[in-house]
Amino acid sequence: MPTARLGLAVDPWTIRRLALLAGNGAARRMLLSCDQIEADAALAGGLADLAGTTDEALAWAQQMAELAPLTQAYSKRVLNEVFEPGLDELLGKQLDAAFEACWASEDFAEGRLARTEKRPPVFRGR
Repeated sequence: MPTARLGLAVDPWTIRRLALLAGNGAARRMLLSCDQIEADAALAGGLADLAGTTDEALAWAQQMAELAPLTQAYSKRVLNEVFEPGLDELLGKQLDAAFEACWASEDFAEGRLARTEKRPPVFRGR
């Protein structure tokens, strides 16, 4: 993030997310001194999930595309919101409802059936 070299600013939400993911020290290095993070450090610091080629990234994306979309949406929402300030009772109820929706979904039934039938599941996001 060469923002200080360009006279730009990053919004507070992005800076907070960076600090939560990579730690305050790595976020400070990146923002205040414009340090670049090498792949190994990005992996160790939580800024990257995997290292590899473009083909490997596309294969991983394809694997994820075959997973249950409601479960993925729920998990992403929790990961994005659980550390945000203001996680109050209403948000907790919304997350509980999303959690319950995963368990009550057709995708959940399909996952169980596919496992019983020893075949890959076909999820539809319902």
